[in-house]
Formats: sequence, C-alpha cells, structure tokens
Amino acid sequence: MTERRRLYLIEQLLRLYEAQEGRCWTCGRICKPDGMELAHRVAATKANIAIYGRAAIDDDDNKRAVCRGGMRAGVSCNDACNLGGKPESARKLMERIQRKLKGAVVEV
Repeated sequence: MTERRRLYLIEQLLRLYEAQEGRCWTCGRICKPDGMELAHRVAATKANIAIYGRAAIDDDDNKRAVCRGGMRAGVSCNDACNLGGKPESARKLMERIQRKLKGAVVEV
C-alpha cells in the first residue's frame, strides 16, 4: 500500500468516525479512533470493482467505521455490515453511489 493510500484511508476512517459520533456502526459501542477499522458494505473484490468501479467501492457511503474485534450475534462487526448476502440492497447502494459520483442529485 502506498503512503498516499494509507493516509487517505486514515482520513476516511476519521471522517466516518466523526459522522458516527465515535460509535461502531454495527454494535453501537463507543470507541476511540484507533479501536476502529473501515468495513465495506459491498466488498472490494475484483468482481465488484469490475462491476461498480474502484471509486464506488472506495466511496464513504460504501464504508462504515466499526470496532475492531467487536461481535454482534456471533458475527464480527466488520462482517455484520457487509451486504454480501443481500444482493438487491448491495445493487441499490452501488447505483446510488454511482449516481452521486456522476454528479446526479441523490435522494437518501
């Protein structure tokens, strides 16, 4: 990973951390920034990058700040926020992000 990429990911984590008011998106636990990690809603696989594009996969709307090592219902907080088992939800999220990236008005 390049230094530029590493710094971008740190900045992204801090943006999401602030937006989530220091809470894990999955379990709601309050954490310090160094106790959190970025989690993709739609995974950054080669297939997803080919379908949706790197910009959409890396967009803030496709990531959440989650606590490291946290668990919810026996699943890690990182895994719990993934939409891999919900293809329709994943598709809708990626379409919304792609519209946003193209400059279209996005309804939330």
